Amino acid sequence: PLQTASHFNDVVEAFGYDELPYVGGAAPRTKVIGRVFTANESPPDQKIPFHHEMAQVPQFPSKLFFFCEIEPASGGETPIVLSHVVYDRMKNRYPDFVDKLEKFGLLYVRVLGEDDNPNSP
Repeated sequence: PLQTASHFNDVVEAFGYDELPYVGGAAPRTKVIGRVFTANESPPDQKIPFHHEMAQVPQFPSKLFFFCEIEPASGGETPIVLSHVVYDRMKNRYPDFVDKLEKFGLLYVRVLGEDDNPNSP
């Protein structure tokens, strides 16, 4: 069984996928070893919003691997949303709105404080 982040990194490396650097992501993450990073450094009592894992950047990952070295007593979920599924549902339910987005584009504006806030997801 996978027991350490190092073992997990070996498994990820064995797939032979090109590494995609974590550039432009929203969460502060710390490199543990190799391709293993912390998922979120917010306090455990903070809920994590849905992930669209770096969907806001031009080159986003097509594959994600997850590893839990220390199981939490409760919680610990990492909710993920597949952006293409959201798109398909939006296109079916709100076709005029999606057509407008496709025609004019979408601009993300993120307003962040000067420092990282470790108390916020």
